[in-house]
Amino acid sequence: EVQEDKLYFLMEHVSGGSLASLLDKWGPLEESVIRNYSQQILQGLEYLHANNIIHRDIKGGNVLVTHSGHIKIADFGEAKRMASLGEKAYKTKGTLPFMAPEVIRQSGRGYGKEADIWSFGCTLVQTASGIGPWSDLTCEEAAVFKVSRATIPPFPPSLSAEAVDFLKKCFKKKPEDRMSATELLQHPFILQRSLGDAPIEETTPKRAASSSSQLIKSNSLATEMEALAKDMARKDKKRSFATAAKEAHKKTYVHLGLFIGEHEKNLKEGWSARMQGHSTTNFGENFFSAGFDCLHALVRGGASTGEQNHSLQYFVKIAVKLAKENAGLEKLQLSFYEWRKAVLVMMRMKSVEPHWALEMDEILSSLVQSVSNAVARSYYRALYDQK
Repeated sequence: EVQEDKLYFLMEHVSGGSLASLLDKWGPLEESVIRNYSQQILQGLEYLHANNIIHRDIKGGNVLVTHSGHIKIADFGEAKRMASLGEKAYKTKGTLPFMAPEVIRQSGRGYGKEADIWSFGCTLVQTASGIGPWSDLTCEEAAVFKVSRATIPPFPPSLSAEAVDFLKKCFKKKPEDRMSATELLQHPFILQRSLGDAPIEETTPKRAASSSSQLIKSNSLATEMEALAKDMARKDKKRSFATAAKEAHKKTYVHLGLFIGEHEKNLKEGWSARMQGHSTTNFGENFFSAGFDCLHALVRGGASTGEQNHSLQYFVKIAVKLAKENAGLEKLQLSFYEWRKAVLVMMRMKSVEPHWALEMDEILSSLVQSVSNAVARSYYRALYDQK
């Protein structure tokens, strides 16, 4: 869009952030998730390479993840379009630990699209370990030495034999020996999709599973959200996409509520255990039972925390009681944040895919902050009334 003498680029907002930021929050990914993301990155590289484009900076920070688990390759600032299939690039571009050895060595021979495959392999190592390749090295010179000698980054021991073989195909010392993106898409590691993995191309919503964890672990919630938005647009073109997205967001609340309800017993125990780790807290078991039920009800109610909310009133009464006893509010507020952490730990234990977990964590964070603010208002109001 051009306005006056300025050129504006309107870009898609990817709410899930980068793969690197997801790893910072979530840690190493399970192999089924790595397989899913790898397939999508390779599909993007296959398209770029077919059009004679080298990205030259593939890494976790330049791979974006939507809340529905779809991958977007970003930041084409270092990309180069080749005039012909056999043309080479010669400038050293990219991020050092992710660079292919031929990029950093140069020696006048140049490099081609095979450099992206090496960088992709480094990105896969990053997803499996949770940290970038050669992150243990303290100086840049050491990383230059490792990369220039075509030293393969260490693989996490948790990877399967298929995953290790897949990575070795990316890290061939000679560029011409590396598999192309098209060939890697036919590797058994990519083709061996587990029963729990939903096809990436899937666009038709599935019937809701009886178990909320099964529903969340698969991609069916993602496709339901997308299909809902498309259906609304077809039925009423006057309705904005924001309205459709809002309806889809409500579904996330529903499935989060189902997940919490399904694991209620373990979550209550986990919450209580986390609070017992704080020596200054002395909540009784009734608090963890009644308090859990109230927080669960707030999620099921769409996280509405109006002052007349019945579930919120349980915590308000505790806050007022603390004020009358001239006791601090910190322990009560701490309990809300520990409840949120207990839910996140359970999501990891039940293998909820990270992009879904982070979207639901946004809901949990917002809810906990709202409840904490509401009880603080009541607490300080009660203190003021006593004067």
